[in-house]
Formats: sequence, C-alpha cells, structure tokens
Amino acid sequence: MAKETLVVKNFGPIREAELDLRKVTVFIGEQASGKSALAKLLAVFHSVGFIRSAPGLFPLHSAFLGFFIDRLKFYEVSEYLNDDTFIEFKSEVIHTVIDLKNNKIWAEYTNEKVHLLSKEIPELSREYNKKGLEQQEVFTSKQFDEAGLLKVKIDNLWEILQKKEYELQKVILQINYVPADRIAVTVANSFLSQYMSFFKDNFDRNRLLRNQFAIPFLNINYLYDKNNNGNYVILKSGKQINIEAAASGIQSLVPLHVTIDTVNPVLKYLFIIEEPELNLYPTTQKKLLEYLIEKCTKGDNRLIITTHSPYILTALNNCIQAHTVAHMHPESAEQANELVPPEYQIAYKDVMAYYVADGTAKPIMHEEFQMIDANALDDVSNELGRVFDQLLDLKYQNQD
Repeated sequence: MAKETLVVKNFGPIREAELDLRKVTVFIGEQASGKSALAKLLAVFHSVGFIRSAPGLFPLHSAFLGFFIDRLKFYEVSEYLNDDTFIEFKSEVIHTVIDLKNNKIWAEYTNEKVHLLSKEIPELSREYNKKGLEQQEVFTSKQFDEAGLLKVKIDNLWEILQKKEYELQKVILQINYVPADRIAVTVANSFLSQYMSFFKDNFDRNRLLRNQFAIPFLNINYLYDKNNNGNYVILKSGKQINIEAAASGIQSLVPLHVTIDTVNPVLKYLFIIEEPELNLYPTTQKKLLEYLIEKCTKGDNRLIITTHSPYILTALNNCIQAHTVAHMHPESAEQANELVPPEYQIAYKDVMAYYVADGTAKPIMHEEFQMIDANALDDVSNELGRVFDQLLDLKYQNQD
C-alpha cells in the first residue's frame, strides 16, 4: 500500500503534527483536541473535486486557495486557517502544499493516469457544453433535422465524459464520511450543516437501494418503508418500532451501517468514522470495531477513526495480536482464529494510532510488542486512582 503523509502546523487546535497514515489510522483524545480537524483535512485532500481541479488551477494560487477554503467551509473548519498555517499532504495521487506564511500554494499529481484524466475531463466537459449551446441555437431556428444530429453527438460526448469520470473514480479513493452527529439524519426536519446534508442525501439514496438489512451483533434488523417514508427497527422479538423510539446507540448505528453496506464494491474508499462508540456498551464497541475492520479495510480501502474510547484501541489491539499470532506461530493459528476470526484480523504494519492533545498528534505504537501502546492514556486512569486513594485516606482518617 502506497504511503500517505500529512504535515499540519497552526491549523485550529493543531499546533504541529506529522502523520504517517496507514490502512487503519486512529485519532484518540479529548474533545476539541483536533481529531476531527485532522480527519476533515484528509477528507478534503481525498475528495474527487479537489484532486481533479486543484492542479488545474495552478499557478493561479489565489483561485486554488479559494477552492481549498470552499472545501474547508463544507466541513466547517475554514475558521481554523491562520496567517501562518502550513499544510502538506502527499499520497499516491497528489502532492499539495498550503503555506500561507510564505504565500506558497501549489499542487501536483503523483499519478500519471489521474493527471491525464484530470486534463481530459474538463476538456470534454467544455466541448459538451459548447455543443449544448449549438444545439440550443439550432432548436431556436427550428432546424429539427440538424438538431437531431447534434443531439446524437452530444449524447456520445456525454457517454465518453461519464466513462472518463468513472475511470477517475476507480483510481482514487472515494470519501465515505460518517459524522459524529449522524443520528440527526433519521430525525425529521433536522437543521443540518452542508456536510451533514450531503451525508443525509447519501443515506436517503442508499436506503432506497437496500431498504432492509441485519445488524447481527445487535440482533436487530433495519427496515425502510419508502411508501410511508418510515425508518423502523425490528427487534429480536419480532416487534417493529420507529427508529426515533429506539435506543440512541441503535439510532447512531443504523446510518453508519446503511452508508457502509451499500458502497460500490468496484471502487475503493476512504472511510472516515467519527466516534463509532457513540452510546454503545463496551462489548458492542468491540463488535462494531470488528465490523469496521471487516468491511472497511478490504483491498485498497482505508479506515480513519476518531474516538474518545480506549475500548476501541483495546479491540483493535486484539485484531492486531490475532493476526500476529496466526502468522508468526502457525501452530497456534487455529486457536487465534477462534478468538478473533480471520476477517477481523489486521497486520500491525497496517495500523497507526495517534494521541491528539496539546496541539499535536503523538504516535502511540509499541514497536517491540507490535501493538498500540495505551500508556499515553493511562494518565487519566492514574489521576482517577490518585483522587480515589486520597478520598479513601480521608474516609478512614475521619473514622479514626
């Protein structure tokens, strides 16, 4: 898998961070620490519109910057830009630098096929629009025979344009962003931001493609009744209830499942999941993490998770350790596979976890033991334990 890197300086809560991105990348930390800021930056740089258009705007850096800011506004992080913001992203598709302090803003393709397609598509689009104007003029002059001939030409151009667009989609990662406030898409008349509206549109479209599916580890089924525009949950008992009356954990899982289970298997995706643990019991968090590994890491797919939950890290460590045991100790592979089935396992080299705090993102991988090192999170437990010990001392002191 091709390497991806992201360097960020002075962007919102992030003072300085250097990221090495893997098949699975996890950002863990307190609220407002910058986890989502990093995830949304990655969504911007992977977006089809940005990849196809950004180098085409070069060297008009003001236009490039405007386009970049528009994408940041879409994800509601444009206000994080400062006069000294520096961002550099490099992938197998594009290399981008946004250096506002030195007024250096540029991008270049690192993939020749993407480069060629990104030149061909705008040219075809301009030709298609030109032919459309010609056709409109012919219709205006009521030369119906010529209009018919021109329409055939336009239809051919449209076919070619769509094929080129699809070729580009197959080369780059498609963004599948699942926001933390996803519960809102199942509630009528909710006020939604731009990217939430986009997520809701996808949800509405995808549930038409597949209006019923199971969430096995919850022992429930989801049903969309398009005739009545109703979202329902079918419980293990067989009882059917409106999703708005279901538990909040179920409400957060349904749009996540609909979004992930209806992707095009021909394409490859960057899945960005914010707070998968929302309103879920620890054992359910484990099962959900396993589901994400199975569904979101096949082939060239990548997965980014932002989380507050150490249980997510623990579950991911189990997936890593099972893979390590199965490959390093074949004699124990069967037992490891019973504990963690192969479809949930992932190689240590394909995982990176960062603790986001104090304006930076610190890698928390333990190279010697080939696992995520959660010691960076132990400070919280230690502080809670210290307070508890002091309270116990006070309790018994008062008894004396």
